[in-house]
Amino acid sequence: MRQIVSVALVAAALAAAPVADAQPPSERELRGLWITRWDFISPGDLDRLLRRAADAGFTAIFLQVRGRADALYRSRLEPWAEELSGTLGQDPGWDPLQLALDVGEELGLEIHAWMNIVPVWRGAAPPPETTPRHVYLSHPEWLMVDAQGQRMPPDRVKYVCLSPGIPAARDHVLAVIEDLLDHYPVDGVHLDYIRYYGRDFSHDPVSERRYAAALARTPGLRFGQWQRDQITELVRRAYALVQRYPDVQLTAAVWHNNRMPVRGSSGFRDYYQDSHAMTFEGVVDAILPMNYLRMDSRDAPFDERADDHVANAFGRKVYMGIHALGRITDPDPSGARMLENIAYARRVGADGVAIFASTFLDRYQLWDELRDGPFARPLQETRPRSGD
Repeated sequence: MRQIVSVALVAAALAAAPVADAQPPSERELRGLWITRWDFISPGDLDRLLRRAADAGFTAIFLQVRGRADALYRSRLEPWAEELSGTLGQDPGWDPLQLALDVGEELGLEIHAWMNIVPVWRGAAPPPETTPRHVYLSHPEWLMVDAQGQRMPPDRVKYVCLSPGIPAARDHVLAVIEDLLDHYPVDGVHLDYIRYYGRDFSHDPVSERRYAAALARTPGLRFGQWQRDQITELVRRAYALVQRYPDVQLTAAVWHNNRMPVRGSSGFRDYYQDSHAMTFEGVVDAILPMNYLRMDSRDAPFDERADDHVANAFGRKVYMGIHALGRITDPDPSGARMLENIAYARRVGADGVAIFASTFLDRYQLWDELRDGPFARPLQETRPRSGD
């Protein structure tokens, strides 16, 4: 069995290493950008962002196409997202994913379909009737519930979510991914919110019955570990599905720490997401740790979390997720912290970086900081331009 590499050994090696320079460690480094569903409402908006990203030196776009069991592409299974037209289910008259694929082909950009997995809805009012019907209305029995058996209160949580422990709910998510792959030649499927909402969820009847059966087979199995197994199983099945489509990658945005002893939230402890299990088993092509805290954070510094994920890659790729402002709290609009974090990710041996998000690069005019700095040296194109 492969052994988990000691983070202490990685830290010692880094202490002895020379100061990182601005050059990438590999000509195949991924330079990714998350573009959220709130960053465009027209074809012109998205076209501009894609061309700005290519000019800044990005090589891969993680385009959000599923937010709350809806679609920013032509889906047979879920309604059009309201972000585009203002009305859930209304055809906006254009297809963001197809436009991104067309422009990406021209510019040599990889296009990854970014999909929120468990979120279903937001807000106290239910979604309206649409065609296709929204899963919140068609399958309310799939939603997460708390230890008292109460459904997630939509006015007190960010998202009402599907329960990963319900096989039928997982089947729906997989069918949505398959439908997208059948109709769009994307370079990758990017899983986000591939976790439980929190430690209080989900005690729905199906999950409770399935856990009881698993406990009978494996005495001593804790409910939290059973939940982690449900998340890993969903990723495992998504990976098997994606493998049927040539040259498509499966990546996952994961919580910024896994099993580290941290003062703040833990992906492993609080959201039942075991990203090290995903890489160890090889059920993802790459993980993108959302490493958005400060280098000197007392909870879990950026460098310690970067070390941990790289040390536990097990041959899979790690594209370090970096906030464009360097951190969520006490943000740095100058871009200096972002550049420092990119340099550290390269130094520790990450296979690339992904910047969150185009929103902040636009707002604070940080595109040129990347183009003239860490992304100044061109890389080999990851996909050919049209006509090549």
